[in-house]
Amino acid sequence: MTLDQDKQITIKNLDEKLSNALDTAGNPKDISVQWNIFIQHLAYCLSNYDKLDSEAQKRTDNLNEQIIALIEEQLPLLPDTIETRKLKRYTRGAKGKRLLAKIYTDILENPTDAATTPVLYKKSRELFEKHLQIIMDLYQDISGHSLNGVSTFCKLNLLGVCIDELLVAFHLAQRSYAGQAFSHIRTIQESLDLIELFNKEPKLADLWTSDKPSKEIWEKLRPSKVRNMLGKDEIFRKIYSLLSGVGTHPSFEMLRTRCRMVAGLSPKGNRHFSISAGGKPKSREALFAHVFVHFSMAMILAQLIHAFGEFLNESEAVEVLENMSTDFGNFYSDFFVKPLKDAGKDMSARKKAILDMKNELFRNCGG
Repeated sequence: MTLDQDKQITIKNLDEKLSNALDTAGNPKDISVQWNIFIQHLAYCLSNYDKLDSEAQKRTDNLNEQIIALIEEQLPLLPDTIETRKLKRYTRGAKGKRLLAKIYTDILENPTDAATTPVLYKKSRELFEKHLQIIMDLYQDISGHSLNGVSTFCKLNLLGVCIDELLVAFHLAQRSYAGQAFSHIRTIQESLDLIELFNKEPKLADLWTSDKPSKEIWEKLRPSKVRNMLGKDEIFRKIYSLLSGVGTHPSFEMLRTRCRMVAGLSPKGNRHFSISAGGKPKSREALFAHVFVHFSMAMILAQLIHAFGEFLNESEAVEVLENMSTDFGNFYSDFFVKPLKDAGKDMSARKKAILDMKNELFRNCGG
């Protein structure tokens, strides 16, 4: 049976398909053959559910419920065979409780659904596209010049790394993969620290690119050492630890973001836990991922301007840095500070902390 893509599948179409399957089954009186045909027919109906007309959908729903009930009734009586396991997985899937690989790959491949996307995510995307375009334009303005020196080569390439990592972090944050986004944001932080270090101490770029043993280079230029040399470890150590603990390293803190206790006990009196697979849009980490994406964008822009300001228009650089700083402050206030303040929390300390961090950030970056 073939149908045009713009036509719905009717009950008549389904009956014809089922009849054809039975006619070509070899021995349609065999119970096992009949069962297999009905299961395949139901699978076809479910996989094309959106194409069924309303009557065909009703019949599919009824057939699905009947088969699930029949299977669940018989499962406890069946031996633990491969086929029994497959039946259990089928019932899981039919009830929407099976982890389906295609759903998760589609989530990461397809655009987000504008109709169901939270306001936070929409505003984040709006600001991200606006400011990423600015960063990319300035990056091209710089790379269009003739540049010399090992440190310059390293800084320009590290900015390219930051742009790539920023894109991946945002892509993951928009799909609520907060921990994975944190891992890429941490790489941005490390890259920016190296850019700032090579800007202050160009000879260290020679060490970083040298043929010396990697252990020796790491000992002198590992992230904590770099932050100490820059005099910013006290400010950014907590951020770095958060990104590492929740995003990069398999810590208990990471597990706590993926596991929640379910209210009520099991029939045996045991506690229930929900362990998530995939993104968690309603978690605080999903909010933090977007906040850190935009915070990282501001840091990238500030370091780009400081490291390559001679190749930029000074008035434009000051303007875009101020605009991005303001947008970040408003985003943080609207989606983090205000909800907590509305809930009765005293947010004065948090507002001061983010302001101090922003001022320190741009001071360190030469803004």
